[in-house]
Amino acid sequence: MAGPTAASSRRRIAPTTSPAPSATRSPTSATQTPNIRWSAFRRAPAGQTRRGSRPRPRWSTSSGTNRAAITTSTRSSRKLLPEVVKPIHVLQSGPWLSDELRAAIPAPFVVHALHLEADPQDAIDRLGDGIQALLCHSGGPPTDRALLDRLPKLSLIINLGAGTDSVDLDAAAQRGIPVLDGVGFNAIDVAELAFGLVLALARGLIHGDRMVREGRWSETRSILGHRVSGRRLGILGMGSIGQQLARRAAAFDMEVSYFSRRPVAGMPWMHVPDVVRLAEASDFLVSALPGGHATRHVVDNRVLDALGSHGYLVSVGRGTVVDEEALVRALEEGRIAGAALDVFENEPEVPAGLVGSSTTVLQAHCGGKTHEAYRTVVKETVRRLKAHFDA
Repeated sequence: MAGPTAASSRRRIAPTTSPAPSATRSPTSATQTPNIRWSAFRRAPAGQTRRGSRPRPRWSTSSGTNRAAITTSTRSSRKLLPEVVKPIHVLQSGPWLSDELRAAIPAPFVVHALHLEADPQDAIDRLGDGIQALLCHSGGPPTDRALLDRLPKLSLIINLGAGTDSVDLDAAAQRGIPVLDGVGFNAIDVAELAFGLVLALARGLIHGDRMVREGRWSETRSILGHRVSGRRLGILGMGSIGQQLARRAAAFDMEVSYFSRRPVAGMPWMHVPDVVRLAEASDFLVSALPGGHATRHVVDNRVLDALGSHGYLVSVGRGTVVDEEALVRALEEGRIAGAALDVFENEPEVPAGLVGSSTTVLQAHCGGKTHEAYRTVVKETVRRLKAHFDA
């Protein structure tokens, strides 16, 4: 009887732990256990590996039973396991983000809105140990040492608005916590409101609206405004808001000059190094200065007197920049023509003298409150959170 051929002498040992592959079943199917690479069954000449194939599995037999001892790929196995990402807890300390905007902050970040809690202090006690980032705002509760002490794992503070005057920077620095603010995120929006307030003062828009609503149409003849084009605009602070405002004023052919600690490179407008001199040279004086001890009550009696009885004050930076008591007296005595304010020293409190004046236009710190600005704030906040925690 003829001996077996070379081909028939090569026994193919099928693994007992999995059925043989079929034409309708992919050998790499996720349902196949264990993960066997069937291409490894085809032998290559001794000492060679077939091109494109993976290393062959090692086979072993025991006591008449053929079994496949398969070394699975650790890398492949890891890919099949779901990735577990620990949540990163973020505290929002004030009501600046709507539910919709807050929901736009993706996983793994979990935002806890403190203002929605029935007892905010109890919520801090309950959540504080797990909070890793804080979203605050200059117009809200202070981010002081007492709050930071209750957040032991805090590693990032983001102020959603411009400036950091509500944050205890010394306490944050002692813990090595970076503090980021939103300078520039809403500069266009605040500048647009500031220029709108300039127009409202110059043209008596608030008075005209009120008279029409009250059926006093004939009395509107007494409202005689001023042309804005060609007038002099002084800007306190040539930061992102001041620059956006200057561009809009230039489009109205206004004569623009500004005060800052030093000239800003590349600015085509006149730099005036003294606030009083700037007020003397302005028909409209707009304050876009940040808050803090260095700028507190920069606009005082001297500045208001320099602005004069035909001058108007607009304040959109920080309320602490303007001495409100001095402003009320100047309005009552007719030493300036009028004032428009979007920010106040002790928000939400507004001095009665400003509320009762017929020469004021008042807003509730809404310069940066536009859909576009808020979307930008959320986008940049997410980018900053990811950059910090990825690092």
